[in-house]
Amino acid sequence: MRRSAAASDDVLLYDSGSVVYVNSPDLGCPRARNNALISVSPIPRLCSGDIIQVQDPLAGVPIASCTLNEFVPFRKMKKGG
Repeated sequence: MRRSAAASDDVLLYDSGSVVYVNSPDLGCPRARNNALISVSPIPRLCSGDIIQVQDPLAGVPIASCTLNEFVPFRKMKKGG
């Protein structure tokens, strides 16, 4: 399962388990922090150029959107070594 989170309004994180993909949209992603990130892509895989919506989790309505940039992968270190 993929989890997404916003480290800030300029840095988005996508956790796939062993790899965390970092995305920094060129124009940022307004109000992304502390809100839900919703993919509007017709396929389950996100790519550079895809648009995501920022949604207020309490109201359940979109409040902003942003265009994804290139993804930068970071492998997680194994515990204990």
